[in-house]
Amino acid sequence: MTGKKILKLLYDVSKQRKRLVIIVTHNAALKDMADKVIYIKSGMIEKIERNENPLPIEEIEW
Repeated sequence: MTGKKILKLLYDVSKQRKRLVIIVTHNAALKDMADKVIYIKSGMIEKIERNENPLPIEEIEW
């Protein structure tokens, strides 16, 4: 899957170079791979969740 390859590339580069990657999406499945998820509603932050155990990108199903 091309989408997973791109996400893996972004993840690997962000860890190697110690950079933040922000992904804005409506695809709720991606939240399982994130360290932190910020929910926005009507332009305002609704809540912030920290994911202590992010899944590897290969295990994300969508």
